[in-house]
Amino acid sequence: MTALHELGVRIAIDDFGTGFSSLGQLRDFPLDMIKVDRSFIHGAEHSEKDAAITANLVSLATRSGWSRSRRGSSRRASSTRCARSAATSPRASSSRTR
Repeated sequence: MTALHELGVRIAIDDFGTGFSSLGQLRDFPLDMIKVDRSFIHGAEHSEKDAAITANLVSLATRSGWSRSRRGSSRRASSTRCARSAATSPRASSSRTR
């Protein structure tokens, strides 16, 4: 995959967070994009846990220089709002300091 990436092929992990996806893939593969699975996006509006997972994946992608896609989100502003609220919630903040 590294050779393909060096030739200019863009590499993305689709539906990250389900199936066989792992943090090891994020570390080991030459990625350009991470696509967060829609189950987290839809759940983020109703579940603090899903919102926190989504917010942290967006933060990880941003810090790593990857573009990101929130699959299944019909309104980008809605998913961004969920990610922001999870990142600033007391529960999310306290879990980061542990």
